[in-house]
Amino acid sequence: MASSGLEAVVGEKILSGVIRSVKKDGKWKVLIMDHPSIHILSSCYKMSDILAEGITIVEDINKWRDHIPSLEAIYLLSHTEKSVQALIADFCGTPTFTYKAAHIFFTDTCPEPLFSELGLLSPGKGGEDAERNPLCLPPLRGSVLAKLNAFKADTPSLGEGPEKTQSQLLIVVRAADPVSPLLHELMFQAMSYDLLDIKQDTYRYETTGLSEVQDKAVLLDENNDLWVEFRHMHIADVSKRVTELLKMFCESKRLTSDKANIKDLSNILKNMLQY
Repeated sequence: MASSGLEAVVGEKILSGVIRSVKKDGKWKVLIMDHPSIHILSSCYKMSDILAEGITIVEDINKWRDHIPSLEAIYLLSHTEKSVQALIADFCGTPTFTYKAAHIFFTDTCPEPLFSELGLLSPGKGGEDAERNPLCLPPLRGSVLAKLNAFKADTPSLGEGPEKTQSQLLIVVRAADPVSPLLHELMFQAMSYDLLDIKQDTYRYETTGLSEVQDKAVLLDENNDLWVEFRHMHIADVSKRVTELLKMFCESKRLTSDKANIKDLSNILKNMLQY
């Protein structure tokens, strides 16, 4: 099975939503697919993976197949008239049905008129159950594609020209980490802009040492060595690093002991008029 990404998500849906959903102890089944669903399955699994789930044989619905009336069949099909009619033909017009029963699944939402044709397969004629869209990704996917196609239609030259002038669009998801966007970002740069009054990349503050109060400003840009060092670090790592730097500074001035913490070091600096 695919280890990550969209293929892994679809593969898990096939396994849990289709094959395992109708799996019975010791009961082998036949898996029947059409060309689109075969393409989906082959991108997610090897044949050995499917056989390990109690599938005795995988067949193409549009090709000639042996009758196996002793086994139930899982149909995983695209929503096309050709595939639906081939399915119905397996349970009509012969004294013995092609399979003992049918568990029917579609790779995408099946249109109502086409889905209603499956009413010909009553439970007494082999139809066990039918699911319209176990693998259907959210409709948003289709709307995004339609929007992109509309952009291209409005500007036919979009994407043409020298390669270096072409841009790339990356569409990503956070399926593996959906909670983080709802939380406070804990990197130093993000927390600084969230919690401090920083305007135009400048942080203003008042000194609180022994000398008179003064307004100071720090520019947070590429010329600020500490900002460049800390901005992409986790706040806990920044706190640890600041403590280390303060200790190094105070030791160079012979102002501290080994047991001083960051609060003690801060107080020492406040008592040094030049800092």
